Amino acid sequence: MLPIPKGYKKHFLEWLDSSSPNSKDYYQKIYDQEYIHCRKPIGCHSTPSSNFLKKHVSPEGFISIIPKGRVWGKDGAIITPDHLVIAEFSHQSPHYLRIEKHPIFQQSSLSGPRRVNGNVAVITSVFNSNYYHWVFDVIARIHLLQKSQIKIDQYIINGCKHRFQIEWLKLAGIPLNKVMIAHKDLHMEATNLIVPSYDQPVGHAAPWAIRYLMSLKDKICISDNNPNSFPKRIYLDRSHKPYRKVSNNQEVKRYLTGLGYKVMYPERFSIKQQIEFFSNIEAIVAPSGAALTNLLFCKPKTKLLLFQPKGLEDVSYYIICNVLNVDYYLIEGTPTGNRAVLNQADMHINMSKLKNLLKLMG
Repeated sequence: MLPIPKGYKKHFLEWLDSSSPNSKDYYQKIYDQEYIHCRKPIGCHSTPSSNFLKKHVSPEGFISIIPKGRVWGKDGAIITPDHLVIAEFSHQSPHYLRIEKHPIFQQSSLSGPRRVNGNVAVITSVFNSNYYHWVFDVIARIHLLQKSQIKIDQYIINGCKHRFQIEWLKLAGIPLNKVMIAHKDLHMEATNLIVPSYDQPVGHAAPWAIRYLMSLKDKICISDNNPNSFPKRIYLDRSHKPYRKVSNNQEVKRYLTGLGYKVMYPERFSIKQQIEFFSNIEAIVAPSGAALTNLLFCKPKTKLLLFQPKGLEDVSYYIICNVLNVDYYLIEGTPTGNRAVLNQADMHINMSKLKNLLKLMG
């Protein structure tokens, strides 16, 4: 048995600077910091959150190499050889930004680690069952590993029960026989633990990640279907989801279908089919949700009209649209119900605003 970690460092570089005289051997910068210049949402006459107007900064994308590093638990906490947790890699729901609340510090002791030879990459994500987070917190970080040219002997992820997860791993070129699923009793020490940085603070997309994910479309053998056979205008219906639903959905859907919009549920299709659909779309109307990750495959000047509860400062899809030159329209719906978390609130959509913005979209 081992004692629990003696503390933590917020950032990998903070630990590296204090522990290694040869820090350049264990840190590989892949992408420089980058600024994202964003345009005001089109047609938003009220003043949106300042998050929609400011210049966003994407931090460096990098690879960390931790000799005799350890990984612990089902979400993959990262432990250094001198027994410290690296907070920026050790997310845990619901306190993924409060490392002092991490379950590893609630243990009385830790079991001895299983030691493995080779380079073990940890690409866990605390929200791995969510399509958006799987793509940006797992698949995008695989790109950093590939750019580093470090030979990886094993990949540790923390869940692969959905079809889309397996499809995306294959699309990114990861051999499934090299994948290990983290679990609650995991405690492993590797010759070298390789951990790629997150593309942004959790939930925000970096330009390098967007460009890489968009490029994966080229690996898909697109069918010979006539482009005109795909719907040009779609509405992504969330009425079957547990939260962030449109409370007057039937009214909204009836109006949109009258204008020729097709109702779509992307999760019912394979990744290849979703890429084909979104590559041919001209206009999307949708409540904020993970299906909009497929904006990655839209052509420039595609139009998105997003529904979002008023007061929610989520700019995830706004940033993707700005990087890819997709036109971003916004309706801030009136929150309904009694959800304690605004990100999960249902919303009522003002039909007059909807009709006016649809006219503006053309």
